[in-house]
Amino acid sequence: WLLSFKASMIYSDPSNLLGSWNTSPNPCSNSSSSSSWFGVSCDPISSRVVSLNLTIPSQGRQPNGFNILSGTLSPSLAHLTHLRTLSLAHHAFSGHIPPQLGSLNSLQILELQGCNLSGSIPHSLFLSLSLHFLNLSHNSLSDSIPPGFLNSTGALAVLDLSNNLLS
Repeated sequence: WLLSFKASMIYSDPSNLLGSWNTSPNPCSNSSSSSSWFGVSCDPISSRVVSLNLTIPSQGRQPNGFNILSGTLSPSLAHLTHLRTLSLAHHAFSGHIPPQLGSLNSLQILELQGCNLSGSIPHSLFLSLSLHFLNLSHNSLSDSIPPGFLNSTGALAVLDLSNNLLS
């Protein structure tokens, strides 16, 4: 699913961040928690992807945006059913947050801050019982936060929705 994500989502990868993502069918085939694919971590027992971290730390970002991925967030990410961490912060994505991300029952950390995302926050994210950390700050997300949201978020300990257009 990661190659599908790359092919359908990434329009531009000027620094070749995803150059290590090749045509091997499973980035987790080496029976360890590390993967040869940049930003991918695996469960050594199940050989499933548990973390996708493509966030560029602020000290590593080029001022001209040279190392920034651009494209749209693909619903195919929801096929990574063992994913616990999805961190795609500080890239030039556009469009909406796919509601399918709310179906990731193991997802604990979701970081999409500073990604130029717009539209509403999918209600499916508010229903996640496993999500501990949600950072959607510094986007152009709009609409309102559903009433009763804070009462329905089981494990959520950190929530950052700052610098959006929410009401």
